[in-house]
Amino acid sequence: MEPEVEFGGIVAGKKGYHSSRDYNIAYYPGNYSYADYAVDREGPGDHAAGLDITFPSAQRGDYSKIRIYSKRLLDCGKANDPRTIYFREFFGQADTDTGVEGYQYDAERDSTSDSSHLWHIHLSVHRKYVNDPEMTRAALSILRGETIDQWLTGGTIMFCKKGDKNDVVKALQLQLNQFGADLNPDGAYGSGTATALATVLSGWPGILPDGSNYGPAEYTGLAVRLVELLAVPGPQGQIGPKGDRGDRGPKGDTGDTGPQGDTGVDGAAGPKGDAAFITPGTTLLILQEGSEDDSSTPGAIQ
Repeated sequence: MEPEVEFGGIVAGKKGYHSSRDYNIAYYPGNYSYADYAVDREGPGDHAAGLDITFPSAQRGDYSKIRIYSKRLLDCGKANDPRTIYFREFFGQADTDTGVEGYQYDAERDSTSDSSHLWHIHLSVHRKYVNDPEMTRAALSILRGETIDQWLTGGTIMFCKKGDKNDVVKALQLQLNQFGADLNPDGAYGSGTATALATVLSGWPGILPDGSNYGPAEYTGLAVRLVELLAVPGPQGQIGPKGDRGDRGPKGDTGDTGPQGDTGVDGAAGPKGDAAFITPGTTLLILQEGSEDDSSTPGAIQ
């Protein structure tokens, strides 16, 4: 693709293919990105399945580059190209107007989306294939403009070897520079390119350890390593539901006795009562002054 093209990302904390199936089930139950097709209910549940490819020139209003690749994706859909079996949909800018083009590959119909797709291409991958190297190869084959025959035979224009000098080598060098190789992208496959490729793909199965060949195994390995390099963590997910209330804790120890309070203030004297009225003839018990016992002399009020 174009040297200016940027990998726009995979993971985002929102509904749809840019989030994992597990995330959609938890926060957007019934979402189309896993509910519509059985092929999206297969594959790893914790992987996102949306790819974004950004064109800085299109962000500046120049659609001359993005429309080439968007039109390839659109034309493959309309032709029912077998390479599209791995994908649900794409959105992008396939012409020079201000409308977004798109295609639903399974439903075989045109589609559209928001205006951000005037400057970036979105590709929804069926979740079953998110880790399938053949999906990556099919996507790049379409974007490169290969024919179906070239794709089926391994895409001869995609590969190169030490000693070659062409645009395929130049594209490889630009990719290796993203890993810090610092190659001169002159299109000449020399010792520097071979060493850089061997370094990036160290430990990858099925490759020549000296980096002297860029074939199907190297192609797949570099695509996977590039995704690992450029993938960035998505935003923090939403807070989960409130958990059940925990059991009540044990009763605490009795606290120390507090300090004694201040003595209260004497109350005010109550009001003077009315004079008692004694009915004549009432017997009273009168205690003699100085007496130490209960002896008393009854007296009668006359």
